[in-house]
Amino acid sequence: MAGVGPGGYAAEFVPPPECPVFEPSWEEFTDPLSFIGRIRPLAEKTGICKIRPPKDWQPPFACEVKSFRFTPRVQRLNELEIVASKGGFEMVTKEKKWSKVGSRLGYLPGKGTGSLLKSHYERILY
Repeated sequence: MAGVGPGGYAAEFVPPPECPVFEPSWEEFTDPLSFIGRIRPLAEKTGICKIRPPKDWQPPFACEVKSFRFTPRVQRLNELEIVASKGGFEMVTKEKKWSKVGSRLGYLPGKGTGSLLKSHYERILY
């Protein structure tokens, strides 16, 4: 049994038990939800389990190809190049060049343009 160390933390790490691994047969896997229902009491004891499907099992394709549509995100790569040409995110931030980056991108100079551009850049890339 682990003792309690300074700050109330366990003094020694006790690894959790291995999670149970289930390998259903083809017959059991014909109804996966029924199989999960049967193993649930055991899996709930550890809070996690691994189910390995039969070797040759291939999951069905998850979307209807003929009706599937998506809107691609516009990726303005020139914005990345401008920041890179000024030394990268850290350098532009350190030297406070975000308003200059904004000007090169065609944004009007004004209050908060640089900081807004920096926050969007950081949110998307980091």
